[in-house]
Amino acid sequence: MEQTRELRVHVKAVGERDGRPYVILGTRTRWVPIFVGESEARAIGMVTRPDSYEQAVTEEGETRPMTADLVLAVADVAGLEVEKLVVTEVRSRVFMGELHLSDNGGTAVLDCRPSDGIAVALRARAPIYVTELVMQQASTSREAAERWLAQAPGREDASG
Repeated sequence: MEQTRELRVHVKAVGERDGRPYVILGTRTRWVPIFVGESEARAIGMVTRPDSYEQAVTEEGETRPMTADLVLAVADVAGLEVEKLVVTEVRSRVFMGELHLSDNGGTAVLDCRPSDGIAVALRARAPIYVTELVMQQASTSREAAERWLAQAPGREDASG
């Protein structure tokens, strides 16, 4: 089986378990749980479940951008488009990612934390992929993940 093959995934859930925020990416049958930072979980949840996450607002009622919004604004000013996010590997239980940006002349691939890349890709409506290698190393069955989620307080199902 080719380990560099990319599988299209969707955000299946965002939440917190035992004080640790997580996001779950998955296909119909295999899911990959990734523990993330609190602000990254919030940035992802603001897109997947906007009714469940409040955005920072000034006293004047102005919403403040998250880091992912800033990345998209910089990309826009630079004339770049977010093509995709790829979760490429797991090293010492740390997930690695690549954010692919393009312009008229080519593609740039940026190293990123998958949690930041997910937040950017969701805002850009760009696809998210996981390599076959990551699926082999870190995925679980949908059924096992759903059992784990059923025990997780603060669970937020995502659309996808």
